[in-house]
Amino acid sequence: MKNLNREEVVNSLCRFFDSEIDLERQSEGRFIVSTPFTDESGDVIDVYLEELQSGEWILSDGGFVHQEVALLSGQTDPGAAIWRHVEELANEHDIRWGGGELWIPVIRHSDLGAALHHLATVVSKCIQVGKTQLHTPAVHFWEEVEIFFKDAGIPYQRNQQMQGISKVVHSLDFVLRNGQIHAVQAVASELSMRRSLNIFWDIVERNRQVVPVAFIDDSRKGYSNDTFKLLSYKAKVVLWDHRGEFADYWRSVMHDPA
Repeated sequence: MKNLNREEVVNSLCRFFDSEIDLERQSEGRFIVSTPFTDESGDVIDVYLEELQSGEWILSDGGFVHQEVALLSGQTDPGAAIWRHVEELANEHDIRWGGGELWIPVIRHSDLGAALHHLATVVSKCIQVGKTQLHTPAVHFWEEVEIFFKDAGIPYQRNQQMQGISKVVHSLDFVLRNGQIHAVQAVASELSMRRSLNIFWDIVERNRQVVPVAFIDDSRKGYSNDTFKLLSYKAKVVLWDHRGEFADYWRSVMHDPA
């Protein structure tokens, strides 16, 4: 597939899945494909259509599985058994595993549907494998956020759900009510930042009265500047070292709970 025709790609995928598929240009030679598949949290699985230096095109997960499985299992050593399992799952579906990404070459526009289905299937199976080896840190960041709410006297609800414009029901870390609904996510990794961004976008498009809030564990590294900028545009971002500012904000906007 030397030359990409965006309209032909979209039409091919829509016909294959009998579903609306979005293809968004991220940069030169790289597109984000919003698939009809979701993970166990109900979030859409995005993949990437990328042009190689050779002029050929591939579909990849953009490193999603590597980040997610490493986060779940605590395993970053490339020689660990879990990565051999990931590679075995990829081979079963003719997907390549290398450089921390799952990918598959695309020869013709007509190949895209089947390639996307295989890739999404492997992504889903790999995440399930990661969850079987769940690495549990001593304290989750959301627990620290919860303690902060208690200490600051901010009433909250845990494990609430909210439907987005896509009709997907999202699980939220916290919901705060003070005349407005504040949807709160505790963000401690690039992966959770991207997920929170997707969740906020979806629920705010359905209900613009919702105030999205992201508490960021700024003691951690590895956040993408681009993702952070997008999140800052969509939500009220609270760096953990400056959480006292949120308590001040809460007192300034305090109303009777809705």
